[in-house]
Amino acid sequence: AAPALDPGGATTPCGHPLWCEPAVQALFPTRAFRSFDRVQSGALPQHSVNSMAQDDEGVLWIATLDGVATFDGAELRAVAPVPHAPQWGPQYVVIRRRGGGVYVGGENGVHLYDGRVWDLWPTLRAPASLAEGSQLWMVDQLGELWRRDPASPSGWASQPLPEPLKPAVAVVAAGDGAVWVAGRGGVMRFDATGGGALAAGGAAPAPLTALAVASNGTLWIGTAT
Repeated sequence: AAPALDPGGATTPCGHPLWCEPAVQALFPTRAFRSFDRVQSGALPQHSVNSMAQDDEGVLWIATLDGVATFDGAELRAVAPVPHAPQWGPQYVVIRRRGGGVYVGGENGVHLYDGRVWDLWPTLRAPASLAEGSQLWMVDQLGELWRRDPASPSGWASQPLPEPLKPAVAVVAAGDGAVWVAGRGGVMRFDATGGGALAAGGAAPAPLTALAVASNGTLWIGTAT
């Protein structure tokens, strides 16, 4: 149960009660966030962070403009200099990989870490957004939509978008093997095979910028205004 609060008659300039410090501390832990100064964050390969994601083991992955680092709850570390690891160059997006590890999208393509070793899947253009449905989906920096297809010579199959949707800006997993894609003109859903696009909702109130799917399957849409 929440502790009883006793304002003790004191008020803020706007007229709201000024709660006593012990009660406030009980409701809001003083160490809810942790910050890092430049010495503590020296393991970051670069200080401009583009994307973060937590893997199945709780490790936080941090994509920057010049490589990737991890935080295990105690220490920041740059990724080890091993083949195919995203240890340098702009890295734009990182997402959790089903079954362990992460996907990192950077200027050389998609780096896959399965919890043991790294692999690299080259792309025509750098990824801007990634989502893992029944296969991996990508929106590239020019707003084109792709899905992973090992049978294709490039390893990727282009997914046509209706003209009102172009360019795509974000893709997110729906939780059932399908994905949601946000574009200029709204949101569409693609099934597990990459076909059967379905329009979702009406006209967007403002340019779309981001998507997120809650644990109950609810789709949340971020806009520019």
